[in-house]
This record gives sequence, C-alpha cells and structure tokens, in this order.
Amino acid sequence: MASNVFKRVARSGRIELPSGVCVFISHKSEDKPMARAVAEALTEMGVDIYFDEEDELLTAAARRGDAEALVTCIEDGLDKCTHLLGLVTSNSLGSKSWWIPYEIGGATGRQKECVHLVEVSLDRVPEFVKISRTLNDLIDLRRWVVELLGVSSVGLKSRLQPSTERTLKRFVPEARATLEYY
Repeated sequence: MASNVFKRVARSGRIELPSGVCVFISHKSEDKPMARAVAEALTEMGVDIYFDEEDELLTAAARRGDAEALVTCIEDGLDKCTHLLGLVTSNSLGSKSWWIPYEIGGATGRQKECVHLVEVSLDRVPEFVKISRTLNDLIDLRRWVVELLGVSSVGLKSRLQPSTERTLKRFVPEARATLEYY
C-alpha cells in the first residue's frame, strides 16, 4: 500500500515516489467525505496522494490563519504531484469554490494532467472540465489508475478493501452512461 507522500515530506523535507505517480486531490471542504473515500481508494490501489488534511504543515497554517503558509503548502503540493484529480460536484460549481480553480490552474500551468471525477447529478460542467478527461464512475477511476501505474486491472481491483469500495460507492456509481455536456 502506498504511504502518503506529504506526511513524509513534513517529517523529512524530501520526497520519494515509489510509483513515480502522485495525485493531488482537489475538492471543496463540503465534499470532504467523498474526498476521503477517493483518497483512501487511490492509496489502496497503490497511488501516492496529496490530500490536504494529511498535510501537517497545511493543517497548522490553516489553524494559525497564515494565508502565506497555506498558499505555500498548496503550491508545494502542486509542484510535487504528477497529476491532479478534481472532484466536480454541485458544491464546487460557480462561485462556491475559490481553491479548486486555483489548484486546477496551478496544475495546468505546471503541465500536470488534470482529470475530473464528476458527480452523478450534474448535467453541466465548467469549460475547464469539458476540455479535460472526465471520470464518471468507478470503472473510469480504475481504468485511469491502471493507466497511471501501468498495472493489470485484475490486480488493481483486488487491492481495494471491501469497506473502501462500499464507502466510495456512496459517492461514485459503479457504472453509468457518459454525460452529454453542452
């Protein structure tokens, strides 16, 4: 199982990526339960992640209200990650989120691949989501991880704990028809 890269960074000041892949999980705080489920699933599938609540320096900066340190932590996370997974939900659309567009813009400017996991109930998404890869269900998420890690999908499925899969299915369907975006 992959360990969280940023816990190691906070303690040691350096980073080592066993798989060479690290995914920054961009989400709205109201979507924290979904983000936790996605973070746990990715970790169980062997992907190193950047997840804000596991970054000790970011958590400390937020508690202190230190805006400069908070932005530095996010920038460091974006620098060290190889990919960004944005959780696109009704909570994150419109003017409801400041950090998600910031993080996606930061990742794009760094030439990182941005992929978005789109909530079932959405019938419209922002333009920046339309021009990137979207994941609509667990099948898409597994396929993406298989591509990232270069492993067999059979081996990948067996890595997910049943409890993690059940939790993730509360937020992401097993399979669904692809959305038609306007």
